[in-house]
Amino acid sequence: MASTSPRHAPQRNTRWIGVASITVALLASTLAVQPASAAETDCATVPWMDASATPEARAEALLKASTQHQKYRWLVEQPAVSPERTEWNPGFPGEDPVTYPVQVSCTPTIVYTDGPEAVRAAGVTDFPAQIALASTWDLDLAYDKGVAQAEEAFAKGRNVILAPGLANGRTPLAGRTPEYFGEDAILNGLFAASHAEGIEADGKVISDLKHFTANEQELDRQTSSSNMDERTLREVYALPYEIAVDRGSP
Repeated sequence: MASTSPRHAPQRNTRWIGVASITVALLASTLAVQPASAAETDCATVPWMDASATPEARAEALLKASTQHQKYRWLVEQPAVSPERTEWNPGFPGEDPVTYPVQVSCTPTIVYTDGPEAVRAAGVTDFPAQIALASTWDLDLAYDKGVAQAEEAFAKGRNVILAPGLANGRTPLAGRTPEYFGEDAILNGLFAASHAEGIEADGKVISDLKHFTANEQELDRQTSSSNMDERTLREVYALPYEIAVDRGSP
């Protein structure tokens, strides 16, 4: 397998990403400073919109001004993109709508886009399927694809790409097989790590590994039960995520 490019970030100890980390990355991007609810607020006066401050300082200021549930909004696609809307239907039969508080004034807007194979927007590159990318055994190519996708996503006003996708290909009828890197757990993890590194290389766009975990079919995927022994869980389903998080730091 081809070695990773020298431009890749060195391996380092990682932890599961938190709200503060997401905010820091987004505030480092000029795309992310889009006032959301500023009718009565001069956005130039709030510390998290001060472009002369460091991304860390701006993120900390925004976190301090936000309630716990306002922080949660950034992690969910629909409430993140609509800062003034307060109610969403999660889409599950019988579930009540989820209610969030309105975001604080001048909160940066986060716009998600799907994108394992390509950014979901008009006028972008239609890349080959991920399983075709994996067949090259070229991790540098996965990195380069991530870089290109991030550039296109940023140009289209998106700052989170829901990619790369990870699954073991248990059933070829899954419907999302082209979004994944095949059935080998190590190959999955390595390619996902390189792809995620490329997406996040310039600090403007965040990658999001999906769909954790054992999401292997489209039929009844919201209601079916994924049962397995612990060894299978660790060696087949969780290992790709472990590798991708450890090597790619998404």
